Amino acid sequence: MTRWIPTLFLAAALAAPLCLAASTSSAQPASVEEPEASKSYWQSRYLELKAQVSDANARLAQAKREYNKAKQRSRLRGDAKNSILMEIQSAEMDLENAQRALDALPEEARAAGVPPGWFREVDENYEG
Repeated sequence: MTRWIPTLFLAAALAAPLCLAASTSSAQPASVEEPEASKSYWQSRYLELKAQVSDANARLAQAKREYNKAKQRSRLRGDAKNSILMEIQSAEMDLENAQRALDALPEEARAAGVPPGWFREVDENYEG
């Protein structure tokens, strides 16, 4: 009855690296053999991060406007004040995280062999 337990552990130990290798290989960007697919991958990722930064900036500005409006109308207190302050804090955190990811992307791309011109093309055409 207890003979199958070591076999079970051995099977699980052997299967785990195979599952991990299969799941990580699909998350990789396109290979070097397909430069256009790789280019579109990196440019779309860059655009996505720029959009996240832009959205977080807009949310932060909107929350600060609401806070200032509410302060001018009446003394802001209680749940109304807390909800606006929480939105400001959330937007600031989102902005910081998105900006950090955007700042790290060129170094990650450089390590992967991506030419910096690919990002400059996006910046030239970006309307955000």
